[in-house]
Amino acid sequence: MDLWFKLDIHSFEYLLYTKGGLLVLVIPLVLVVALLYFFSMDKILLLIAFVTPLSIYLVDPEFNLGISIPAEPLMFGVLIIVILKLIGGFGFDQKIIRHPLSLSVFAYFGWILVSTLTSEIPIVSVKFFCCQAMVCDSIFLCCSSIV
Repeated sequence: MDLWFKLDIHSFEYLLYTKGGLLVLVIPLVLVVALLYFFSMDKILLLIAFVTPLSIYLVDPEFNLGISIPAEPLMFGVLIIVILKLIGGFGFDQKIIRHPLSLSVFAYFGWILVSTLTSEIPIVSVKFFCCQAMVCDSIFLCCSSIV
């Protein structure tokens, strides 16, 4: 019994310290988060609220662009789910869509799109547009549909 336990611990240590060993620990976490996207969007929104202050900002010095890990990929996942929901025909409640606050958010988003198309630095504008799409539209629509 002790020999089996020692073999198991050593094989786990071997997986951790090899080149791709950390991937063994990350895959179950990614699968759990992926399942939460489909079955419990409110838990994903709480997870985003929890990890946002703990996020690490990574910058590429060549393009001077950065990403906040893990908050922005989680928000991008919410954006993908909202787009799939709209394409799939599920949509959102028309009371939410026609509310004056929603209309002002959509007008703001439309103005950002126009400004992105006429920008002098397109890569920065596209990133700003994507971030606003993640935060303003997808999070706003998901939160309003949960409440």
